[in-house]
Amino acid sequence: MNNIFDIMNLYDVIQKTYIKTIPFFNIELFNAMNFLKRNESLSYDELNSVSLKNAKNIVKYAFENSTFYNKKYSKEGFHPNDFKTWSDFQKLPILEKHEIRENRKQIITKTTKLNNLIPTATGGSTGEPLQIYHDKKLYFWTFALYYRQLRWQDISIKDKHLGIWRTKDEASNNVKNINLYSTLRYSNFILDARKMTESSMDRAVKEIFRQKPKYIYSYVGGAEVFADYILKNRITLPNVFKAIFTTSSPISESIRLKIEKAFNTKVIDQYGSTEILSLACEKDVKGKLYTFSDLRKIETVNNSLIQTNNHESGSVLVTDYVNKAFPLIRYRNGDMASFYEKEPTIGLPSLNKINGRVSENFSMKNELIVDGSYLTTIFDDIPHLVKRFLVKQESKESILFKLETESNDDFEKACRKIVGDLDFLIKDGIKLSFSQEKIESNDAGKVRYIIKMD
Repeated sequence: MNNIFDIMNLYDVIQKTYIKTIPFFNIELFNAMNFLKRNESLSYDELNSVSLKNAKNIVKYAFENSTFYNKKYSKEGFHPNDFKTWSDFQKLPILEKHEIRENRKQIITKTTKLNNLIPTATGGSTGEPLQIYHDKKLYFWTFALYYRQLRWQDISIKDKHLGIWRTKDEASNNVKNINLYSTLRYSNFILDARKMTESSMDRAVKEIFRQKPKYIYSYVGGAEVFADYILKNRITLPNVFKAIFTTSSPISESIRLKIEKAFNTKVIDQYGSTEILSLACEKDVKGKLYTFSDLRKIETVNNSLIQTNNHESGSVLVTDYVNKAFPLIRYRNGDMASFYEKEPTIGLPSLNKINGRVSENFSMKNELIVDGSYLTTIFDDIPHLVKRFLVKQESKESILFKLETESNDDFEKACRKIVGDLDFLIKDGIKLSFSQEKIESNDAGKVRYIIKMD
């Protein structure tokens, strides 16, 4: 049963027939987990066939049930019956953020019950909220993808973990026991990324010794702050962690090394977004993120909207196969990425680590565009010199590098390295300035490495 719509429809029947005797969550999750595990052993052609079939299904469903997509595709002279190959799919118009803002209600499919909609919003690079809706039914797919990532690291869904993120309970303690998913009833505890104080981190350390969690799930910024606390206080944690999963922003090499040193385990980088929660994850090779192509289609295109090749950076387009309530098809999410291996012999296609946001590019004088994602990569060669960095566009003619280093000598060496790497900018009249300072986390535990001029 390689069609996700078949699984969802099958469960509808099971739910109606056995709702009193079979728990809703566990049956859906069981089917979804088996579907994902089976796909990992398929050949590229077999998995590509599964993905193509699912893409056809969501395009057809959106066309028939969403006023927005019916008008958008009809205007282009497209009908789902025209969709035979990926070449046909690539002719579909791209979905831009402004279209979602302007047509949110029209995107919702007519078959969707309003009480099944879960509103969610992301601030985005402009600070203007982008609200979309998730279908309650799609969450078992999110959990199944979460458990796929755990399985790749030999972690059980029953294992305890520490979460470092924002909590909704403002009055709660920063560290507490919770049932993250009530139907699973597995004990976890949270360190609130908004209020990471020495006392809260001290309590988290004590909970680690007491509960011995097998993994950490964290914002990059939150994991770094906690790592700084552990290293500063020379705390030796119990050797219990199998992995630390980081999310919310790209992770630099220097921060990765710091986190791995503090917790004595490997960092697993993930890629996702508020709009589509899980897109890709590292498995066994650092910097190689396996895409979840059985549930999402990821494309990378250049400025001419032509598909890019392996290791060639492009704008990310994402299609979600499972959100039938609020379809996102060829959605340009604002990220830049490149494929590591687009067509593997066996298993899932993979991405290189995410370059960054399109909006992070700096527009300088004389129509010069500086790739913000490139600016982060120059620090990968000097993790021993720079603990944390922030690059800010000060004006059309200047860029400021804020560097946090152990010593003045490290700061001077890092500055010389950056000047050497960016000599081409200096020749174009761009001024590079540097400051040595402690860089605090921002955005409730998330990190922005690149800040463009307002």
